[in-house]
Amino acid sequence: MNRRQEPEYWRSICVGQTISLAYGDSTEKLQVDTIWRIIEAGGSAEYILVNLDLDNQFVLVRIIGKRITVYALRIDPTFSMGDRQDMIDRDNFWIFEPPEDKDNYDLLNLRFTEALDPMDVEFVWRRNSVGEIEGPCEQLPSNGTENLLATLTQYHCDDNMCPTPDIVVLEIGDARSSRGGTIQILHGEKINPESVSIL
Repeated sequence: MNRRQEPEYWRSICVGQTISLAYGDSTEKLQVDTIWRIIEAGGSAEYILVNLDLDNQFVLVRIIGKRITVYALRIDPTFSMGDRQDMIDRDNFWIFEPPEDKDNYDLLNLRFTEALDPMDVEFVWRRNSVGEIEGPCEQLPSNGTENLLATLTQYHCDDNMCPTPDIVVLEIGDARSSRGGTIQILHGEKINPESVSIL
């Protein structure tokens, strides 16, 4: 069996290793800087997010049973990271589903929107069938926080003209925080697992 179709191949990635990433018209050798491992609370899905070379290049691996899906992603430079309270203070309420009462809601109970429809972009990204997942998160190397919680929501655009058909809204932070975790947006596309090699 091709090792890239085995979950253990992706789980073996370690900080400091070099990964060869064939993406677009080029192949790059990049060092693994940080890894986040997220286990969906029900245990049905596992995500491994790999940050490469302190850059904004990421590889996301989704494992559901023995099904492996791999994405090449980059940080959205137009979106300023921040926690849930920061999003509200910056009028970024669009990232969440509107609560029944906008004047009286629990910040931590807000769910991420079903569709991303930026005003200045002609494309629409809709939440995929996996939906919004939440679960404990391990960061390597550790940032010193013992109770990391992650929420990850994937979106897809069906328009063949869309240059970045896949978007991930990622929130990671201390599970005890009343402001929620740090939210960032990553965009890119699904790639063939064969495009990634652990060297």
